[in-house]
Amino acid sequence: MGALINRNGTGEPELIDLIFRDLAAVHSVSVDWLRKYWDGDYFAWDWLHDSLTMGSSPSPVSIWPL
Repeated sequence: MGALINRNGTGEPELIDLIFRDLAAVHSVSVDWLRKYWDGDYFAWDWLHDSLTMGSSPSPVSIWPL
């Protein structure tokens, strides 16, 4: 999914379709039903490319040695 997320928080059209298909499958509803209730607003975030989640911040061991 991260490959479909742009740096400005938008996603490629395929991302939205993929998310709707996955949500519909998990919740046993139709994609059309989900889209009916979606207001079109979203912000996509790629945690894999977030520098604070990839080990770039100091580990607790280096901050508080035993």
